[in-house]
Amino acid sequence: MRVMGIKPDPAAAPEAWQRIEDHFAKYLKG
Repeated sequence: MRVMGIKPDPAAAPEAWQRIEDHFAKYLKG
């Protein structure tokens, strides 16, 4: 998973980022 390859894109869907952040939150805690 290349997290560093992802650049903050204002045009990106906020909902998509919410799912990504939620996924990482659960993944890191697990």
